[in-house]
Amino acid sequence: MAAFESILTAYRALHDLTVQLRDATRSERWNDAQALMEEQSRIVSALSGLDSPLDSLSPQQRREVESLLQETDQANREALSRAEAWRNEVGGIVGEIGAAQVNSNRLARAYRG
Repeated sequence: MAAFESILTAYRALHDLTVQLRDATRSERWNDAQALMEEQSRIVSALSGLDSPLDSLSPQQRREVESLLQETDQANREALSRAEAWRNEVGGIVGEIGAAQVNSNRLARAYRG
């Protein structure tokens, strides 16, 4: 049972962090999201080194872990989708700024010439 509790504690920490990440992307707190992504990466690395005998869990324990992982995956997918949309939006804005700069330079040359 102690192994199950340590596994569950680790996956809950990942879940809670991922929900925070999703919430940060929902409210467009990108600096917070970046820090949470870095922490998420550290937790995933730690989990990959954990001896997690999921096969030795009871069916109920396995369902509990699977449910937690599914919720975590859903929150992570939403966060990634929002971050991708934001990246595309920022890319468009940067493109518009670049186009405005080019037009500004053309106008300045036209008036000087």
